Amino acid sequence: MSANAEQSMSIAAMEQRLKEMEEQLKLQASELLQKTSELKALEEKMAQPPTCEICAFPYSAEGDHVPRLLECGHTVCHKCTESLVTKDPMFCQTLIKCPFDRQRFLLNKDLAKLPKNYFIIQMLSRS
Repeated sequence: MSANAEQSMSIAAMEQRLKEMEEQLKLQASELLQKTSELKALEEKMAQPPTCEICAFPYSAEGDHVPRLLECGHTVCHKCTESLVTKDPMFCQTLIKCPFDRQRFLLNKDLAKLPKNYFIIQMLSRS
């Protein structure tokens, strides 16, 4: 094979490799654009105050929408915990049922004694 033929094949291979790299670059640019869009959406969501997943009202440090921790670890506002309370007439017990995982817990005290979710309250003071 002549030197010109080898050079032509080498140039053709390099052109093919260049096209492949350009396609890869376009794909990566598209992925980067998508990730940037997702990041902006998350930033916008984080800028909004956290809300109760039941009533969609923003949590507050005091009052009806204080974030309360259930024994399972889920959080709902104080107002919504009132709708989660059930009485068991057979055993004369007051139960609270988590709307997310459906676990039932014995409520030995007033709803106001359920622990506050201080992590969420701290987030409120930062926003």
